[in-house]
Amino acid sequence: MFGGLCPLPLRLGSSNNTDGVTAEQYSRTGSTVACAANSAPFALITLDTTAPAILGYNGLNGVGLLRAPTITKAGVGRVELVWPPSFSDAFETTYGWKPRSCVVTGHGALPIFGTAAFSASGTVGVYGFDVITGNSVDGTFTVKVF
Repeated sequence: MFGGLCPLPLRLGSSNNTDGVTAEQYSRTGSTVACAANSAPFALITLDTTAPAILGYNGLNGVGLLRAPTITKAGVGRVELVWPPSFSDAFETTYGWKPRSCVVTGHGALPIFGTAAFSASGTVGVYGFDVITGNSVDGTFTVKVF
């Protein structure tokens, strides 16, 4: 799984566990790594719906504003995030992506919350609301896209 150049001492060894790990331990490590990769969010974005602007971006496709999606304002408290249909990782392997779920958290002095909607084309719509009145409101939000 990790190969001979693995920096960790996870190599299959004999049954005495002094010169390696058992097959069961090796298999368990592989399944743990796979579960961690599948549960990580595709992107963690901090955005402001007022301007609109992306303030911070950390995603599987890279870190920083150059890798961030295109953001457009679609109304009060509403923005749309658009990624390309595929992305390349650091090893130039191309992956397609489709958002499945989103967690939106509001920031600031006013009690605000957010929600997200997905389109068939992969666009993520982020909506901000005032907790007290229920009206649409602009603000700063953190969005986790899975």
